[in-house]
Amino acid sequence: MYGAWPVNPQMATLSGVYRRIMRVDIQVAFGKAIKLRRTELDFSQEELADASKLARSFVSGVERGQSNASTASVWKLALALECMPSDLWLSAERIFQSAR
Repeated sequence: MYGAWPVNPQMATLSGVYRRIMRVDIQVAFGKAIKLRRTELDFSQEELADASKLARSFVSGVERGQSNASTASVWKLALALECMPSDLWLSAERIFQSAR
């Protein structure tokens, strides 16, 4: 198979259900990372939404792992949270790993 990354044979054999569960867990971990940073800065969801120029309902959905944030949305959230997008992802990785 051609692509930018080598295919992990174990990942290639995962069932669709397992992949969906894993994706949801990652979304939840990312949402927790957003919420953690927001509360560190003592921002309300409304303040974060205003600062990032996103809808409050969308911010709430991201924090709950119900909404999937695009690259542009992640960037807007990171700027509003006074950090880099990679900082949010590193936090999400730690949360995801600690939950496993």
